[in-house]
Amino acid sequence: MYARILWMHDLSPRADLCLGPVLALTKVTGASVILAHSTGKDDPHPTQSAGDERVARARLHLERISRELDLEGISAT
Repeated sequence: MYARILWMHDLSPRADLCLGPVLALTKVTGASVILAHSTGKDDPHPTQSAGDERVARARLHLERISRELDLEGISAT
């Protein structure tokens, strides 16, 4: 059915709520998960340091989700 599931994440609590459905879908299909971060339009001209901070925060958040998926036996990148 599905080989990969793309999970676009904006780091919001609402996006975190998708963990349950993503787990259910991967367990049924055997699919792996590709995690990606999307940014909002809150600051159309961020400074380099603000952008770097945002990327670091996103990386940490997605790494936590990846570890949770790994504990469930789901491959995530």
